[in-house]
Amino acid sequence: MAISAPIIETFSSLQGEGKFAGSLHIFVRFAGCDLNCKFCDTPDARDPEAGRPVNVEELIVEAEGLEPAFHRMVALTGGEPLTHADFIAQFLRTCRREGRINLPYLLETNGCLPQELEKVIAYVDGVSMDIKLPGVYGGPAQWFEHAEFLKIAALKDLFVKVPVDTGMPAAEFMQAVDLVKSVSRDIPFFIQPVTPRDTLKPRVSGAELIDYARAASHELKQVSVMPQLHRILGIK
Repeated sequence: MAISAPIIETFSSLQGEGKFAGSLHIFVRFAGCDLNCKFCDTPDARDPEAGRPVNVEELIVEAEGLEPAFHRMVALTGGEPLTHADFIAQFLRTCRREGRINLPYLLETNGCLPQELEKVIAYVDGVSMDIKLPGVYGGPAQWFEHAEFLKIAALKDLFVKVPVDTGMPAAEFMQAVDLVKSVSRDIPFFIQPVTPRDTLKPRVSGAELIDYARAASHELKQVSVMPQLHRILGIK
């Protein structure tokens, strides 16, 4: 059965966040999200009606037109791509079966939909997972969802990003650290200062970031501070 998903755009750019920052990716940006983060850098992608309906074959052709051989991987992003988990599973199964777009696939996710992750985890190569601190993203705590998500995502090449802001409760940050530690101290942990949409200057200070990095490094083995590179470079 052919299914479709709302796609905002398929494009080539530099990865701006996390473990693979600076390398060329093919990005597939899905429309629709289950959260409403205060500092979302793609607010137009939150609306599932914003995208154009694309079926699996059409998406494969679009990605093939971006010359996959010159890219490091394909990033499935949004919005929240896991709101379209059934489509993603079919897309990835088709690519594997037909030997098309022979690149690793990275799922970029807010880490709040563990049941949907189960549908795609067998087909992705890596997971870039956010941990949403209530005092930063402006919504209810997602600790249970994040804990369940981490257990599944750890089956693949997983790294975690924690957006931070000035004045956030330190206890929330350390709860995120402890959550990751409970799964593995070896999971790469990226502290990401939020970048407001109307400025390129993060609100959190360098001194605060150093303090967060020190605190996390007492518990985890791979801690880095990384701002959003694509915002600094002025690219999408």
